[in-house]
This record gives sequence, structure tokens and C-alpha cells, in this order.
Amino acid sequence: MFVFTEVLDYCFKNNYIVLCIILAITIITWQYPPEVYLIKKTTQMIGFFYIGKMPRQNIDILRNNAFVILCGLTYIVVQSLIIFLDLDYHGIAFVASVAGAFMLLSIAMRLNEDTSVFRYFSTIGRITMAVYILHPSIGSMVRMALLKAGIGNVAVHMIVGVIVAWFLSILIYR
Repeated sequence: MFVFTEVLDYCFKNNYIVLCIILAITIITWQYPPEVYLIKKTTQMIGFFYIGKMPRQNIDILRNNAFVILCGLTYIVVQSLIIFLDLDYHGIAFVASVAGAFMLLSIAMRLNEDTSVFRYFSTIGRITMAVYILHPSIGSMVRMALLKAGIGNVAVHMIVGVIVAWFLSILIYR
């Protein structure tokens, strides 16, 4: 993947053109998956690889307010599709994960070291692996509980799911 993206970068010299080409390849292979497993997985995930590579090339993109808003909206829309249409089309949940991660990284870059929020996340940073491993199961249970309770509002699912999964993951770890 890395070599392929580097060749495209060299040929086109514009991150956004390369991103469009790679996302087109990703979407086409989601629609018409190749028979060879390695090619299938590589082409389906190369778009996310390149999106992850872009901030390394241009760190200022993470400081752009429009980028933060775009990532946040992408996260909400994709999670809504997953929740209400029961849609997990060949890794669409991964799109939400990448968008959410960029949004949080962007916000985290704006924090000063002397704020209580920074100190909180610095402390929690030591147990992030446990939170990472536990939160999907807890979030799924919260989503099922909310649906059984008849709560179908996307905003409620997003807010309650994230908060409960976050804090229960931390409590279970401790």
C-alpha cells in the first residue's frame, strides 16, 4: 500500500487528487470485490491508509476548523446509517472510526498542557488499550438496551453510547 500511494503522490503531486483516485478504487472494490483476498483487503483499506497518511504530510490540516466539522459530521452520518439502516457494508463502520479519530486528534491538538482536560486525558492515556478493547462490547450493549427501551434517536444513541462505553470501560479496567 505504501509504495502504491507513494507512486501516486509522485505522479500527481496533489494530495486531494490522489485521495480521490484512491477512494474511487476503494469504493469500486467494495462494490466488486476481487477474488484474491490480499488484493481485496489491500484495495478496500488503501483509502483509509492514505487518509491516515495525509496529516503526517500536512499537520496543519488537523488545525483546520472545517476539517474538524467535516470529520464530526461524517462520524455522525455513518454511525446513523449503521444504527438505523442496520448497514455495515464492507467496513463502513471503519469510516466512522477514522473520522472520529481525526476529529478527536484535531481537538486534542488545541488543548493546552495546563488545562484539566489535558491532565485528565494524559492520565487516561495510560489505559487506552483497555478502553479500546472494552468499548465496542459495551457500546453494543448500550445500543441494544436503548433500542429495547424504544429509544431510536440518533443523537441519544451517539451521546449515551460514547459516554457509557467510555466510563464503563475505565471502571471495568480499574
